[in-house]
Amino acid sequence: MGNLASQKKIKVAWFASGFVGRHASGTAQTAKKIISNLINNHSSEVQVILLAKNADEVQLLQTEKLFLDAEIILLPKVYGEKFRSARQFYKFCIFGRKIDIDILHYSVARVYPFFWLFPAKKFVCTFHAGGDITSPRDYFILSREIYNYIIKKQWKKFAAVVADSKFAADEIELAYRIPIEFIKIIYLGADNLWGEIYKEVEKDLNCVVIVGRWQRYKNLHTVINAFKEFEIPNNKNLRLKVIGKSGIKNNKLVLDALKGFPKNQIELIEYLSDSDLAIEYRRASVVFHPSINEGFGLPAFEAFCEGARVIAHTGTPANQILDSQEGVLFDNLLDETKVLESYKKILTLNFGDVPQRRLFIESINATWAFSTKKYVELYQQALGL
Repeated sequence: MGNLASQKKIKVAWFASGFVGRHASGTAQTAKKIISNLINNHSSEVQVILLAKNADEVQLLQTEKLFLDAEIILLPKVYGEKFRSARQFYKFCIFGRKIDIDILHYSVARVYPFFWLFPAKKFVCTFHAGGDITSPRDYFILSREIYNYIIKKQWKKFAAVVADSKFAADEIELAYRIPIEFIKIIYLGADNLWGEIYKEVEKDLNCVVIVGRWQRYKNLHTVINAFKEFEIPNNKNLRLKVIGKSGIKNNKLVLDALKGFPKNQIELIEYLSDSDLAIEYRRASVVFHPSINEGFGLPAFEAFCEGARVIAHTGTPANQILDSQEGVLFDNLLDETKVLESYKKILTLNFGDVPQRRLFIESINATWAFSTKKYVELYQQALGL
């Protein structure tokens, strides 16, 4: 007989609001991938507990097959909208003491004051990077400032802080003043789209794909402006596909860039399924991921794994990791001139070999299977198992 304590499943809780119903959010999809891998591949080691704020979240969780083996807990009901989720949180802290939870895993670095009052033995947080502090924004957001202040003052209450890359870890250290030795680096999985395509996809050499949400730091506006001013007038066959959530805030720069753009030469796509996104990457002549602030930069890696010619911003994790790979360029994409220079240069390069590129991704352990395995090890270390 082995040690019974070491055989006991680790009960790990996640807030469902961090991912349920949020199909276009990168952090939400990351959480969902890790949770699904915990359920499917580590059920003998980990019991996933999902904390829902309301009946709608419970219903959404129950309608997804991948969550069937997760335990769902509905947080206590409170009345009134003001600080509703915070009041639910603290009410659970008071009345949920009898529930056995080993680890509460925050999917982003946004926690309530005194978050450690929650009835869990340990707390883990995936920061991704330091973007909540470092990424530019169009207006002041009080809640974000409060979250950032709490993290700076209370990070020692975490058993572990996770970054998506070396670049992200350095940014977290600088932004939150958390010692680098306290930060664990776990790559995200770049294999989201593998197995989604079972047929040949014909290249469209007149199609340029631009990926990212309509926010300033995602930098879509610079690429759109560059093509509008310098390429579209001279090439009536060229078409842009902009894939990413437009939202209702932080989107003025993109809206301004779209003014005067020939409507028959641009397509705006809010969200695509994995299979449709993979097809767009395979079909495109060039894929731009122009974000200037990324903890990892999944779109660049996803497009890379589908064999696309990829252009991304210099200095990002993708730049550090994919710089030596064929068919990938990095430049200062805040500069419209550089956008066009990189575009013209990459047209002279070959498309990537999909199997070879995926072997490279596996060699650096940037798969969801490996990422989730590292999280399980992190849980075990946090609990001293």
